[in-house]
Amino acid sequence: MTNFLFKLTSRRWIGRCIMIVALIHMAFTYILAPGLFPEIIATGVLNSVTAENAAGVWFFLFGLPLFLIGLVVNWAEKDDRISLPCSLTWGLLGITFLGIILMPASGFYLLIPALIGLSAKNYADEKSACWARFKRPF
Repeated sequence: MTNFLFKLTSRRWIGRCIMIVALIHMAFTYILAPGLFPEIIATGVLNSVTAENAAGVWFFLFGLPLFLIGLVVNWAEKDDRISLPCSLTWGLLGITFLGIILMPASGFYLLIPALIGLSAKNYADEKSACWARFKRPF
């Protein structure tokens, strides 16, 4: 098990995976709502989000914090002394599975590899308390 965890967590890929998913998410906005940004610019940007285009705007905006999360994870992967908080892993896990339950035909599945990597990284990290109760015998 330790060898598998080492292979899974020894390279920096988790944060990059999350950033790629975020970029795909934001780029997909142009496919789903191609006239969204020209419409926003044409109406003067300020107070330009309406009920008709709000879903497209939120679709794009969700990609921005996801990209920032990927940046933080990528930064933490550079240095073995930095331990990511359990709340990040559990929070992303909850959002991803809620998204899969609410919208099965969506791209939430793309985050599953990164979540497996984050979980393995937390499990293998000696400083992390995420999996402490599962590691020690009862």
